[in-house]
Amino acid sequence: EMYSIFYNCSKLTSINLSNWNTIEATRMDSMFERCSQLKSLDLSSFSTSNVQNMRNMFYSCSQLTSLNLSNFIGTKVTNVVSMFSNSGLKYIDLSNFETPNLLEMRQMFSSCRELTSLNIAKLNTRKVTSFYQLFYGCTSLSYLDLSNFDTSNVINMESMFHNSGLK
Repeated sequence: EMYSIFYNCSKLTSINLSNWNTIEATRMDSMFERCSQLKSLDLSSFSTSNVQNMRNMFYSCSQLTSLNLSNFIGTKVTNVVSMFSNSGLKYIDLSNFETPNLLEMRQMFSSCRELTSLNIAKLNTRKVTSFYQLFYGCTSLSYLDLSNFDTSNVINMESMFHNSGLK
């Protein structure tokens, strides 16, 4: 398991994880949570095919401006609550992140004040019941394509776009 492995490493500015074998990992929740000085992260070598929980994975990585998730696979992921909340990212590319088993995603991008662009075309939201504060506080976000979002089971959209840059 890899959950909380770098939790609260507030002085960590860079890290090379290119040789890490993550094929057996099922949990990556809070992995980099509160790594407030981390500026860039290349996770393109990570295997996420068995990961079920990514909750708070990059939560409060407020200086994080570069993140490579190009090989992230989400086929078993059920929880991405607050995954990117309060990060410094301007762009998040989840274009390859398919999530057929996703259940929990509230606050996934909340308080991402620097976020201007987001590619979430392959996020499968068919089983999700709450979009609570999903884009809350994303004050720089000016465009968002949610045409593929399935809202058939959603019962809570409270504050989904509150305090966001979307008009």
